[in-house]
Amino acid sequence: MTDLRFDERRVPTRVEPQAAIAEIVVGDGGREAVTRTAADDMRVALHESNHAVVGRLLGQPLGGVNINASDGFSGLCWGPTFQSKFTGGPSPSSLCAQIGRMMPAPGESRNSAADMFLHVHNRCTELVAGSVGGALFLPGLPWDAVDDRAQERALASLICSSPEAAKAFIDFCAIEAAALLRPREHIVRPLTKTLLIRRTMTGAEVDTIIAAAVSAKSAEDERQRRADWETRRASAVRASA
Repeated sequence: MTDLRFDERRVPTRVEPQAAIAEIVVGDGGREAVTRTAADDMRVALHESNHAVVGRLLGQPLGGVNINASDGFSGLCWGPTFQSKFTGGPSPSSLCAQIGRMMPAPGESRNSAADMFLHVHNRCTELVAGSVGGALFLPGLPWDAVDDRAQERALASLICSSPEAAKAFIDFCAIEAAALLRPREHIVRPLTKTLLIRRTMTGAEVDTIIAAAVSAKSAEDERQRRADWETRRASAVRASA
């Protein structure tokens, strides 16, 4: 049976559920702090918030989020074992190439790789969420998240038999991400606003903002339900009179 486990201490990237990841938000090496506008900051914060929200909706652990440009990245969203510098580990693409050699070949049972298939689905959905949410919640086209796209293709290649199948799978993940994000703008917006102020947040702080947004939405929904009921009751009284 193929062993698909990985040593997180050796691989400082979040290619498997518990390791860390850094996502580039724009092309050509990221948009550095000296050239960023307030609108740029908003787009970066929303992008990373989308990653974080979808990751949590999928039950993925979250270490933290950062929107300070550094080391070629415009923003970072990482898992619980993130280290301050990415040193000594292979790139996600090269790591996926190594893993690919251990995946079941045609005709072999895929039972031993079931966790990997699930992880690729969750991870790709989380990756596409940054750009998908940008298209949903901000005007104009989202920035080209080059690193996200590269990681999506590398991960999809682990479970797909052709580039065409990988593209269709990534498109499916984008539709799934949109379905998760569309009804949760009330969570993404407060998280984006807080991230713009704090610049860096831990996973626990992100969860606190998410919980507060969910609670506020529930309270507003209940208030609206009571108001609608009172409107119908008053209408019935007038009709009977």
